[in-house]
Amino acid sequence: MARAKRTDRAEARRKYRAYLQAQTEAEAEAGVAAEAEESEPAPRRSLFSRRSSLTAAPSTEQPAPRPRPAAAAPATPAAPMGFVRAIGAAYKPIHYRDDLRYIPTMFRTSIGLWLGIGLPFVGVAILLADRSTDDFLSQIALLAVPTPLGPAMIAGILSQRAGWLAGVFSGIAAGAGAIIILASQPDRVVTASGAHVTASEAAGLGIQYLLFAICFGALIGSLSAWYRRFLNLAMGPNQRNQQSKRATRSSGRPAPKRTK
Repeated sequence: MARAKRTDRAEARRKYRAYLQAQTEAEAEAGVAAEAEESEPAPRRSLFSRRSSLTAAPSTEQPAPRPRPAAAAPATPAAPMGFVRAIGAAYKPIHYRDDLRYIPTMFRTSIGLWLGIGLPFVGVAILLADRSTDDFLSQIALLAVPTPLGPAMIAGILSQRAGWLAGVFSGIAAGAGAIIILASQPDRVVTASGAHVTASEAAGLGIQYLLFAICFGALIGSLSAWYRRFLNLAMGPNQRNQQSKRATRSSGRPAPKRTK
C-alpha cells in the first residue's frame, strides 16, 4: 500500500511539472507575437490617394448623395414703411473720414454738386446786373446768395452720399459770391440798422457771410439728403414705379418695354 501511494504522488508531480512547462511556453509564444506586431512599421499614407501604400481591402461604403440645391424663393417687392418708422430709418450717422475720401468721386459723378456750386454765381451775376431790389429775379437770386437755400437743397437731394458735404461746397460758393458783391458794390448791402455798408466794414461782413453760408449749406444739404431717403422708404418701389408710369403717360411717350 505504501509503494502504491508513492507511485501516485510521483505521477501527480510529473503531470504538474508538465502543466507548468506548457503554460510557460504559451506565455513565451504570446510575448514573441506581441513584439513582432510592435516592431512592424505603421502603414504610410499615399500622396495621391486616401488609401495607405500597403495593400488594404477596398471600402464597400458608398459616398453619401449630395444634397440638391433648394429652389430660390421668388423675390418679393419691398413694401413701403410707415411714416414714423421711415423718419427714423432715413437717419444715417455721418462718417467724416469716408465722406472726405469721397470728395474726388463726388466731383466726378455728382451733377447736384456742380449745380449747388454754379447757382450761387448765377445769382451773383443777376444781382450785379440788376441793381433794383424789387425785381423778381433779384428776389430769386437772394435764395442763392448769401443764404444758399436753393443750391444746397438741390445738391443734397441729387447727391448719392455725403449730402452735408455737398451743402458745404454750395455754402462756400455762396459765401464767395457775397464777398464779390461786397467788394464790387458794397452800397447794395444794408445792415440791420438800415445803414449801407462802408468799404471798411465790407471785409468783416464778408467773412461773416462766408461762415454763415457754410454752416447753413451743411444743414440744408444734410436735411435734403435725409428727406430723399425718407421719401424712398415711405413710398416704396411700387409707388415710385406707378408715379413714373403716370408721368410717362401724361407726357405722351410710350413706356419702354421690359425684356425678359
